[in-house]
Amino acid sequence: MLCFLTFAILFTGRVHTTVTDDMMMTKTAEKDTKYNNTAFKHLSIYWLSELIHFTRKENVVDISLDRKSFIEVCYIQPPNGTIVEASLFKVEGVTVQHRTDYVSCRITIGPLDDGLVGRWSLCGMSENNGEMRCQPVTITWYNNHGKRNWVATNESSFIHAIQVGGSVKSSISGSGNVTTCHVVTPGGEDLVITTDVKYPHVERGSVMNPLLCSVLLKNITEDMLGNWLIYGKFRSVLQQTEVRLPLTLSLYNEDKPYHQAYNVTVLQSQKHLVQMGTNLSVEVTQETENFVIQDDIYIKEGQDLYLHLYGVVQPSMPETCMLYGPNDTEYTDAVIDPMYTLTCGYMIRNADRTHNGTWVIEYGNKIKRRGSVNVHIINLEELNLDDIYWTVGDSVNMTVGPKGAVYCVIWNYNQILFENFGECRIVLDRVMMHHEGYWSVTVALPGSVRLRNLYDFVVHVRNRDTKPPVTTTVTKSDSSIMLTCSVPVQHEVRACKFRDPRYNVLIAANRVGQDGYMFNGSIANYKSEVQSHNCTLGITNPSVLDLGIWRCALDTSTGMYYGFFTVMVPELMQDPAYAASVVTEPVLKNRSPMHMEGDPVTIQCSVSSALRYCYFRAHNGTVYNVFPTMPHDENYEYIGAGLDAGDCGIRFKKFSVDEAKGWSCHVGLINTTAGELQTKVYADIIAKMTVRHYWRHSSLVVVDARVYNEHALDYCRFVRSDGLGFTSDNLPPGYTMDTSLYRGFCTLYIRNPKIVDLHPWTIAAKPTAFEGEFSKSTTDDILIVEQPQQNSSDILCWVITVTVCSIFVIAAAVLIPKRNRDWISTKTSRLKEIFSSSSHNEIATEKSLLEHRGINDTSKSNIL
Repeated sequence: MLCFLTFAILFTGRVHTTVTDDMMMTKTAEKDTKYNNTAFKHLSIYWLSELIHFTRKENVVDISLDRKSFIEVCYIQPPNGTIVEASLFKVEGVTVQHRTDYVSCRITIGPLDDGLVGRWSLCGMSENNGEMRCQPVTITWYNNHGKRNWVATNESSFIHAIQVGGSVKSSISGSGNVTTCHVVTPGGEDLVITTDVKYPHVERGSVMNPLLCSVLLKNITEDMLGNWLIYGKFRSVLQQTEVRLPLTLSLYNEDKPYHQAYNVTVLQSQKHLVQMGTNLSVEVTQETENFVIQDDIYIKEGQDLYLHLYGVVQPSMPETCMLYGPNDTEYTDAVIDPMYTLTCGYMIRNADRTHNGTWVIEYGNKIKRRGSVNVHIINLEELNLDDIYWTVGDSVNMTVGPKGAVYCVIWNYNQILFENFGECRIVLDRVMMHHEGYWSVTVALPGSVRLRNLYDFVVHVRNRDTKPPVTTTVTKSDSSIMLTCSVPVQHEVRACKFRDPRYNVLIAANRVGQDGYMFNGSIANYKSEVQSHNCTLGITNPSVLDLGIWRCALDTSTGMYYGFFTVMVPELMQDPAYAASVVTEPVLKNRSPMHMEGDPVTIQCSVSSALRYCYFRAHNGTVYNVFPTMPHDENYEYIGAGLDAGDCGIRFKKFSVDEAKGWSCHVGLINTTAGELQTKVYADIIAKMTVRHYWRHSSLVVVDARVYNEHALDYCRFVRSDGLGFTSDNLPPGYTMDTSLYRGFCTLYIRNPKIVDLHPWTIAAKPTAFEGEFSKSTTDDILIVEQPQQNSSDILCWVITVTVCSIFVIAAAVLIPKRNRDWISTKTSRLKEIFSSSSHNEIATEKSLLEHRGINDTSKSNIL
């Protein structure tokens, strides 16, 4: 008991002798009696609460004055020294900091040594009225007491999701009373939070509890986002404790910085009776979900508005439900929704413009829970659609109708052009005259269940204005040529390019030259320049290759414009061979690229002159007239830069291999006196797969397929004319297959074929690297019978036999008597009859075999 009383007396005495209110002593409006500088004797100095920092060697201490609306001149008084203006203060180990958003004056002292401990004062004098305030700080060693411990604790970092204008309150506690409570800003300012300083956005959360360091960050701005540190120094009889809590402030919603991060519920205050020295745990749990209506509601004016929470509330809570309108007052005209009584359901009849805004549903007794939703009232009178104006030949990709539509249908002349979820969109490759007229839009707006909104609008289609001619000039000098293309003043040139007689393209860049341009062994220097309404290309040291017809293309604010001009230099054409190579009249050239079977096929021709018309003629005499603004046919369309660019092209969506040859391109020039130009064109089409169906010998039929470029295959599938289909995995009897799938090849062997095996087959192959199959069928015309090859030794034996027999007959005729010759003649005739009969029998047998195969005698001579 005596020990306990002694400890209590010591402890009580320590509490009374310790300076209360965070170790601060208040000296308000006290005259400074320690300053020896006579310049400050007439001033009335306001002394802030004194701070005492218990520290150790190598630590750093910050002293600061909170920022004021006026400018202050900072002064420093070191221990046992005189006051000096901060800008003139020079002491090793002391750093004078600049004015920031939080502090008006600030110094950093450290790393600490014996010469820096003692009583410091940081003062600020107003430039407006000359008033001065001072912050006294005493720095004293703590590690001089060897029996005492210094305990430092780092709490886990905490991330606060906040909104602009919100607040964050954090608290830390340690062992003993708080000596100082600190906040370190993202800028590094170490602020000591007391009751008589007012740092912007930062204040002491609670001073009633001497065991708690509580800090409130309020009216948060975007400049405050980042890493903060709250730490407190606690001192007890046994030890010095320092607890640090790092925290990060980040926006909850960067797109909506003022969007509330949390639904805040304020609980009733509680009192706990505890014994000193014990731990107290307080846990805050969410009893039920805070229902929040997240999706905005769009509703047409005049319809009924239905509001309710997403989840069921507690059984005893529906009677506490309350509805607040956009004016933050309770809305009493709503009707209880019987279908959602357990989720605070309400019905607002005949919604109008006054119902536009944020609605709140609240329920609960002591603890209130709220859900909110934004309601948008749509006025039908605001949904009138304006007329639309298009130009023939333009492409269209635009949105029409009301914004935020849920579903849309667009049609004209009873033809549906668009039907899909989302807003209404019109997409056209080219505008044609038949697009002009009345269009209709039917939409489902947010808040609508049926497609009831019908809107009409008018589309006006205008003919494209005739393009103004492009003016071209060629200017020659001693060693250079200037090519210039220009358009009228109202057309601003944004970019341009030139095409030389060899169809090489040169891009013009503003005041950019490319020296040493190498082409075909000769060097030509090009310099290009783009001005507001013309484009110029300079050619230095031109050669024969630069002579001929050039084309320029100007990209303007109203479209593309093309011009042609002829470049001639007589000095370079003195050699007849060179002169013959220069083309001075428009020549029609074909361009027929390679295409894969089944892909769209393009056939083109071009000439260095503007065109009046162009068309293509097929091998069967069919004529295809094409022009840039032509309507889209089901199978073909115009392709190219335009007739004014000298381009004539046609693209077929469907094109067979049989149609690839025998085409011609015909064009008419702007110069009506010139005759029509034509040239042969063709489309080089590569078959994706080739198939064959033929006889190998008298009892074997072969069906094979080969894929282009020998692509590896997953499988080959053979389909007979009667519908029987199979792969190598399930071959029927009588069939064998040789599959070289890795080489894109597969072969089917049919021994002793039936009549159905001689009819066309369909072969499908699945390439490994592609989706889908390649498929092709054989035809009756491709049925091939391979003739067996004769053995050369058999032919030699036959010749020898015939020769020997002939010699024997001649010798017999000469040496044998007449009577014997008559006998031999009779026997020879008889032998001839026997051979003749045998030959007829063999022919009859072969004819019977062919008839059994379904091949008559007349077709035998046609087999390849």
